Amino acid sequence: MHLTESVLAYGMDAALPASIPLRAGAVSLRFENGALRHIRVGNALALAQIYAAVRDQNWVTIPLSLTILEQDIQDDHFRLRFQADHHREPVDFGWIGTITGERDGSVSFEFEGQSRSAFMRNRIGFCILHPASCAGKPITIKHPDGNHEDGRFPLQIEPYPPFKEIRAMVHEPLPGLRVEVSMEGDIFEMEDQRNWSDASYKTYCTPLRLPYPVDVNPGDRVYQRVNLRFEGTIPPAPASDAPVELTFDPNHNVPLPAVGLCSASHGEPFSQTAIKRLKELKLAYLRADLQLDKDHDGIESLHRFIHEAETLALPLELGLYLRHSDPELDETLAAFGQQVMSLKPPVVRWLILDQVARVTPPGLILKARRYLSEATPEARFIGGTDAYFNHLNRDHAFVPEADGVCYPANPQCHASDNTTLIECSPTLQRMVESARQFGVGKTIHVGPVTLKRRWNPDAVTVEAPPPGELPEPVDPRQMSLIGAGWALGVLKYLAQSRCESVTLGETTGWRGVMERAEGSPLPEKFRSLPNGIFPVWYILHALADFWFGTLTGLDSSDPLRVDGIFLQRGSHSRVVLANFSGHSQSVRLALSGESYRVQIISTINALALMRDTHAFQAMTMRIVAPQAGVLRLDLPPFALAFLDG
Repeated sequence: MHLTESVLAYGMDAALPASIPLRAGAVSLRFENGALRHIRVGNALALAQIYAAVRDQNWVTIPLSLTILEQDIQDDHFRLRFQADHHREPVDFGWIGTITGERDGSVSFEFEGQSRSAFMRNRIGFCILHPASCAGKPITIKHPDGNHEDGRFPLQIEPYPPFKEIRAMVHEPLPGLRVEVSMEGDIFEMEDQRNWSDASYKTYCTPLRLPYPVDVNPGDRVYQRVNLRFEGTIPPAPASDAPVELTFDPNHNVPLPAVGLCSASHGEPFSQTAIKRLKELKLAYLRADLQLDKDHDGIESLHRFIHEAETLALPLELGLYLRHSDPELDETLAAFGQQVMSLKPPVVRWLILDQVARVTPPGLILKARRYLSEATPEARFIGGTDAYFNHLNRDHAFVPEADGVCYPANPQCHASDNTTLIECSPTLQRMVESARQFGVGKTIHVGPVTLKRRWNPDAVTVEAPPPGELPEPVDPRQMSLIGAGWALGVLKYLAQSRCESVTLGETTGWRGVMERAEGSPLPEKFRSLPNGIFPVWYILHALADFWFGTLTGLDSSDPLRVDGIFLQRGSHSRVVLANFSGHSQSVRLALSGESYRVQIISTINALALMRDTHAFQAMTMRIVAPQAGVLRLDLPPFALAFLDG
């Protein structure tokens, strides 16, 4: 099979959306796929994004197609006008966007939309994202009634909307520089999007106090407008082509967490090749899930999971999904406990979850412990959620009876572009820190961490994928270089959080670290090789010799372009870097030592490495020596670099 450079880089043949740099006086920003992104003043990020969303009754964001109608871009001002269309049955909605930027730094974004079909929506209109770097900083809210409210962006992740009934917001991205964001056409409120791993605070239209979903009829119109105005001295923007500087952060010299993978959801047995490759990763455990109620005794699945764990020589982390409201739960658990006693599975953790409630109800862990602790005396009993961190952040009454807290994460609850994937990773560290606020003294277990959510806890209807399309939880970037780079960021920031364990995707298949022997069920959509190795395998393999060593974070001058980690165990050290961009990047890395052996995975050699792991060992290694304590390296687009000292 021939895989194009774009498939190797980000999993699909389609070109990435064009990114158009813009200037409004001294304010820099860019236009991408109908949104304004990274509105900067000097080095400071004033706003992360302004975009318009069309979200159906299941909170699914309907993607858009874009047609530029007018484009006048000058050195210090601009005007863009475009048509955006959102179409996925039954939704058919279009709008005209008009964006202007003036020499004084002011920017306006206008939305004029009209429905062409009947459907139900939860939201239509603007979302304004303040970056996570605003945490703890002052903000002034202007309400529709003319009153002002002074407050601060939440430092720890706030489970409920921190500000409501918003007409305008004022904050200082730099001392002495104020930016006002004002909105027209709807009522807005703010939520802490870090609850869903986003790196932002989102101000959205139509407050949640109003009923939803709402009927939309053909011909219905929506008009909104967002205005930005700056006051104060705006410093010049730095050069965008400056090398990425990577320096050691001595405050983040931490042990690596225990890392495991989920049993593959396809349920097929491992090939001998898969067994060999998975063993090479030296994982800490295998995660598997069991449904247990009067209709599911879980025994057949338990036998399979025990066999898989024994095959890989790993202990089990078992997610046990119970039904707390079931009057026969005690009998069901007692019978299951007897089976567990006879099988003696190597369980290191029970994740006690509820099939109906979003969060483990109080009393459920005590009941599970009563029937399972004798059969698995070394196992710990963990509670939490299999939905979103937001649910756990709002409801953690179970914590006193638990040994630890668990929750999953994914970067695509609200957006799916490559930049969003990378932006979300640092938020994972803040989520663990917030979990410790209510889980004092408890271990924190994060996972599964997946590119897309495994299920939609907010759906009110069940929608099967259209024929020939990938299931909703599957992302073709899983088999790509940027998928591996994203995983590197996940492991970096979760290690820095000092969480106990991280479950990163599955063993094999669409959500795994390698493909099944039979190959992809939809090879035209998920372009993997049968038995092919995904680049994320090489990330985990690079860490395999350091599971009992330490990780030192590298501070990046531009982590959206390049980020990385420094691993050390005894005298052995390794640096792993990822270029997240579609352009070559020059890197300056603060490293001492005589020389480093460098291996790079890029679109040039990724196909060979997907076929055979031996190609990595046989790869020609460059020898690079630091000069005056700085190692200089050029990374191809979307490349992964491995430096051994």
